[in-house]
Amino acid sequence: MKRREIKYRAVLGLLGMVLLATSMLPQGRASAAQVTNICTDEIKVMPLGDSITTGKYSGHNTDESAPEDDIGYRKDFWELLQAAGYSVDFVGTESNGSAYPFSDPQHEGHNGWTDTQIADNIYNEPGGENWLSQNHADVITLHIGTNFLDNDPGDVERILNEIDEYETDTGKRVIVILARIIDMVPNNPVVTQFNNNVEDMAEGRTEFGVDLFMVDMEDGAGINYSIWPGNPSGDMIDSLHPYASGYTKMAAVWMEAFDNLCQKIYLPLVYKNFSAKNYLWE
Repeated sequence: MKRREIKYRAVLGLLGMVLLATSMLPQGRASAAQVTNICTDEIKVMPLGDSITTGKYSGHNTDESAPEDDIGYRKDFWELLQAAGYSVDFVGTESNGSAYPFSDPQHEGHNGWTDTQIADNIYNEPGGENWLSQNHADVITLHIGTNFLDNDPGDVERILNEIDEYETDTGKRVIVILARIIDMVPNNPVVTQFNNNVEDMAEGRTEFGVDLFMVDMEDGAGINYSIWPGNPSGDMIDSLHPYASGYTKMAAVWMEAFDNLCQKIYLPLVYKNFSAKNYLWE
């Protein structure tokens, strides 16, 4: 009897551990069917943000910038998607990077724009450009907040609210991959404060973990926050913008999050340092 009692207690203990572990998993999880919907057909991707999305200074080895040269993370990201076998179409009202063998240069990056301006134009704001009405996106990669930086996440939340309104009005689904934005040179502690506040805001949203995910560009991309060419290993070309190597590192973060999303591997809610958790979607 004692042996059976020990075994019984062991089983109960194991069951308790399983239940505890299960309870600790984030509850807002997409189904395999939901993921399949956006990954099996052509996927409309909208790179959304400011000059870091445009790719200022990215396609050349100087501090000059020209629209035909600016490819940012977008060219590397697009090529990674193609190599992985995804059928993708980058969408947006802007087009940069025509000087390169890059067949999909559309985006919604706007040099010098703030999160307020992006919120005013993403969808259904009076006088706004209503970008989602012009170009539906299945997936948005959003990196915004660098210009006129403060620690208030309110306008990023307003962008997400406008995207939600678009989904409600049209019945179309949009998945947002939201970035903790990159740091500056020298380090700016307000960037981390802003990112933490954006993360807290995102975690409180009902779509977090289902249609909203976060990636950590600030630390998770491995960007060397020193300026090239002063430091040959530096990944920044000025105080705000990555050099080509920095944009390539950003592309790798977007790609791994996107790939894990489409392969139905559960994304950590803040996706850092390429450390995907192997939780399968139910």
